[in-house]
Amino acid sequence: MLCLQIQQTPLIFKILSQPFARKVSESFGIPDGAKWKIGIPDPEDRSKMMLFIPVNEGSVATSGDYERYFLDGDKRIHHIINPSTGQSATGIQSVSVIAPDGIDSDALSTTVFVLGIEKGLALINQLEGIDAIIIDGEGKLHYSAELLMPVK
Repeated sequence: MLCLQIQQTPLIFKILSQPFARKVSESFGIPDGAKWKIGIPDPEDRSKMMLFIPVNEGSVATSGDYERYFLDGDKRIHHIINPSTGQSATGIQSVSVIAPDGIDSDALSTTVFVLGIEKGLALINQLEGIDAIIIDGEGKLHYSAELLMPVK
């Protein structure tokens, strides 16, 4: 799930469809067309946000190893499985994907998590209108190419 913060009020949402977003925006007094501030949680402290991204339409889905897991010694065993090893995917703590619809953002966030940083960003950078933010195992942020482009 994704933590969405609007004017310091936390809500839980997975998909922001345009009609639904408009209704929720109206109930919080946010003007139609205004950008939502989507919080990307800190995997080490979910009460804090690593960053906020502005979104005015579409969907944001986050896959992380910090929601459903257990520790086996020092090793975190979680629910995102690498099909080639049959083990929990490693090297990434969180992947957030911004896409036009929830089916794509949800599927791609898990796919990128399993592919890893390099292959995952290569995939996202080939897809028009889709962006990603990855938090690696050390807490470092990695962005898809479109997110790093300067605003004109």
